[in-house]
Amino acid sequence: MSDSQNPLDNRVIILNGFSDPEIIAVMNVVKSIYADTGMDEFVRFVEAAAEQAEATEFSKKVLRVIAAAKQLPVTQDLAPGDLIFARTTENSLQMKLADLIADMSEDHEYLRNNPPQQAAAKPETDES
Repeated sequence: MSDSQNPLDNRVIILNGFSDPEIIAVMNVVKSIYADTGMDEFVRFVEAAAEQAEATEFSKKVLRVIAAAKQLPVTQDLAPGDLIFARTTENSLQMKLADLIADMSEDHEYLRNNPPQQAAAKPETDES
């Protein structure tokens, strides 16, 4: 983590007891609220999506909730920190919250600087 940023400035969402698909759904909803997409563009998207035959009542409700949340002033300004998601582990459940947020912030910074796809794309070298 960069020395200039306080890890406690990050917005952190800690998920406990959720399945993997639920975690992905929660992440997508929250990320869409804070996305850079302007309200006019988002409203057009919501209206078009809601008219699709495949749209379920649940998905229409989710889009309306996101649209309402995007109108809040706090979601229209950039926060000083990042938005970080994490699921609990046996170890994290024993940690002091401030220490957990600092640890998650370090992991987030590392993954931002070393994306998993980048590591997978590097060719292996034979050093034997």
